[in-house]
Amino acid sequence: MMKGRLVDIRFAKENDIEDIIPWTLDEELCRLLYGSLLRSKNEQAVFLRDLIGQNNKTFPPSLFFIIESRSGLPIGFINLHSIDWRNRNLMNDMAIADKGYRGRGAAIEVISLAMKMIFKELNMNKLSGNIYDFNEVSLSLYKKCSVFGVVQEGTLRKHVFKFGRYHDAHIFSILKEDYDKNCRVLDKFAATGEK
Repeated sequence: MMKGRLVDIRFAKENDIEDIIPWTLDEELCRLLYGSLLRSKNEQAVFLRDLIGQNNKTFPPSLFFIIESRSGLPIGFINLHSIDWRNRNLMNDMAIADKGYRGRGAAIEVISLAMKMIFKELNMNKLSGNIYDFNEVSLSLYKKCSVFGVVQEGTLRKHVFKFGRYHDAHIFSILKEDYDKNCRVLDKFAATGEK
C-alpha cells in the first residue's frame, strides 16, 4: 500500500468489484478512459474479476489498484497495463471516479504515489499513458507535470473512434532517470501543493 496525504493506493481485491462497476458504467467517466469499458454489469464483473486476478501472477501483464480516501472510501482506480517486464516499461490508466475528490489535489498525489511505486518498487524504466485530445483536464494535469520530467512524446493522430468521429491520443511518458532527478520536488508538490 502507498500512503499519501489525501489518498492511499492499494491492490484491488475481488470484493472491490461492486464499488468499481458503477464507475465503469458511468458514460461521462468512460468517455475519458482509453479503450471502451461500457458493458453490461455482468460482463463488467467478469472483466474486472479477470483483471484483478492478474495481481496474483508472478509477471502479470497488468496490475489493478484502488485509490482510497484517507478514510478508506474507494474513490478511483489505477490500471497499469501492457507491462513489459523484460524492457521495464508499462502504460497506465488512472481515474478519480468520485467527483467529490476531483480538483482537490488528489490526482497529482496519485501520480506521485504511482510513480514512486512504478519506479522504486516495480523497478520500471518508463511509464507511459495516452490521453484523448478532448480530455482537457488530464492534458492540463500532465502538461503541469512537465516540471517533474513528464514529456509529451507525440500524438497518435485520429487514433480512437468516439462520439461519431476520430480523435487524437497524446502520448505522455516519464523515464526512471527523470523521476529520480525530480522525485523530491514531485513528492513536495503532492504533499503541499508547492513546487
